[in-house]
Amino acid sequence: MESLHRFVHGKRALLIGKQPFVWHWLAAEDYAQMVATAYAPPSTANKSLFVYGPQAFIMRDALRIFYCRAHPEASLMPMPIWFTRIIARLGNRKELQAALPFLAYCEKVGEGGDPSEANALLGAPSITLEQWSKSQLPLN
Repeated sequence: MESLHRFVHGKRALLIGKQPFVWHWLAAEDYAQMVATAYAPPSTANKSLFVYGPQAFIMRDALRIFYCRAHPEASLMPMPIWFTRIIARLGNRKELQAALPFLAYCEKVGEGGDPSEANALLGAPSITLEQWSKSQLPLN
């Protein structure tokens, strides 16, 4: 979920690419708890576990939930990958240039694996995108 901040710039929430796949959004706090728990029991040793957040959204919907709660002045601005590449190059935006291959990949490949073993061993994540977004409001 914490990566959603990177898509909001001023009054724009950038939807880069089509992003048609559903993703289970995970809060860093839930992930950190699962990682800490994984170090305790021997039952988690040498395992590859799939960790999913408690809710699934396509990127457009996740962004909308986030910016409506944390950045209500923002509006959604879809940008195709090819156009974003041009902007990143012309603006010498190294961070955006580095992220574009991953965003292009996410347009073509969805989630894999089954989180049920991770949830059973480590406890299921519980922070919803709505809860997390509300916690991101600026402090006055």
